[in-house]
This record gives sequence, structure tokens and C-alpha cells, in this order.
Amino acid sequence: NGVLPLTKEAFWNKDESTVAVFGNQASTPTVGGGGSGEVTPSWLPTPLATIHATLAQADYGVESDNVFFGGDDSTVGEMKRLASKADVCFFYMATSASEGGDRDNLSLDEDTYVSDVAPSCAKSVAVVTTPGAILMPWADQVDAILVNFMPGVAAAFATMDVVVGDVNPSARLPITMPMVENQEGFTTEQYPGLDDALNSTYTEKWAFGGWVVWSDAAAPRYGYQPPPLPHPKPQATATTTCTTSSRASGLARVCRTLTSSSTLTLSPGTRRTR
Repeated sequence: NGVLPLTKEAFWNKDESTVAVFGNQASTPTVGGGGSGEVTPSWLPTPLATIHATLAQADYGVESDNVFFGGDDSTVGEMKRLASKADVCFFYMATSASEGGDRDNLSLDEDTYVSDVAPSCAKSVAVVTTPGAILMPWADQVDAILVNFMPGVAAAFATMDVVVGDVNPSARLPITMPMVENQEGFTTEQYPGLDDALNSTYTEKWAFGGWVVWSDAAAPRYGYQPPPLPHPKPQATATTTCTTSSRASGLARVCRTLTSSSTLTLSPGTRRTR
């Protein structure tokens, strides 16, 4: 909806700007899953402190009087009051996963208040950390959603780089986001890989491969364009275009196609599609 990027010049560097931050994930963030690969970081920057420092135009650790925080234990009424005071709201939510079992459901751990609070925000951004597909019943109530999956120790800084427009997310969804739990009514007999598994058609919340990029001020800064829904029968067409630069200084460039193991060797400045 044109909310992101929220640039420093247009918002963060203005003394009168105000921000409301909601969710314990802003102060104690989840940045990875559990199991044998779990690592406890020696230092974990938080989204809340990063927002404070960005709005204060100062180093990490400096706080701004114009940042209001409501944790998961705040009442909806308290959150609405904070939201009404702010120019923009940030909702931080997460769920995690570990070895040895599946998640019980596709819901986030603490997000039931978002649908009630978001309408009180002038602008709103949801930041979601998840190991996979999730349900977002509040999606139509917020203006923008950032899904960083399992982002790692520097998640707070990386997310802010995207929010302010210093980094173009150039994002494509690697998965399909469902609309309800077990949307297709799958049973154990339909697990992927079984010889008798049934093909299913579906309607997703957002499709695999949907994208969003930041563009210049003359064009929309936010875009989402899901690809066509998959054919009910296995069918795929791939086209690879290989282009070399005239600045390649005479060096040949090699491009491997998506449709076979063959390669194309091109001279500098030439183009071929197959």
C-alpha cells in the first residue's frame, strides 16, 4: 500500500515522528530454530532497540521518547491507545520449529490482538519470523508485511535496512502461504512422495514466487504479482536468457540452462534465448 520503504528523509530523521511497537518479539526476538544446529548468540540486537536508535538518529542503545512499546501482556485497550499516538505501528510476531517433530499448527505464537489494534494505526507494518508457511488472519488489516523466515542474529539490523529502503528486498516467496489450516484436507495417505498421492488444486493466500521490490519514486514502491496458478497436471516450461556484457574484455561467459544440463557459451555482447 505504498507504506514501505519508510525512508529516513521522509520519516526517521524528523523530530516529530512517532512509532508504536507491539509484541514481545520486538524485545526478545526469535532468530532461529531449535535442534542440533541451534546456536545461542553471545549478543542479540533487538528490533525495539534498533527502532529507538534509528528514530533518535543515534548509536544502538540510545532511546527515543517518541517510541511507544506494548508487549504481549498489554491489553488491547492499552495497545489501541499507543497506536493512536503513533505515525506508524510495527507488529513483531514469530513462531519457531525444531528437530524431532512438526509444528502443532500454522499459527503464530502471539498475534490475536493484531486485527483489533491495527485499525487504530495511521500506518502499520507486520514483521514475521517463521520457519515455514503460516496463517495471517490479520493480513488485510495491516499495510505491509515483512516475512524474514529464520533470519539470524543480525535480523533487527537487516529488517531496518529494508524498512528504510537502504536495501531492496527483491523478494520472492519460496513457499505458498495458506488461507486456513490443512486447506486441502490432506490425510496421511496423501503425503508427498507416495505413489498413490492425489493431485490437488488449491487457492492460496499468496502464491509461490510472488514478489516485492522497491522502485524509484516515479513508480509504485510496493508490488505483488503472483504467478499463474499451477496446472492441475505436472507441467513446466522454463526459458533462460543469457546475456553477456560488452565489458567482458573478450572473456566468454557460460550460462547453464534450466531445462537441461547443456551449456551455452557466448561471446561478449551477445544474447541467446533457449
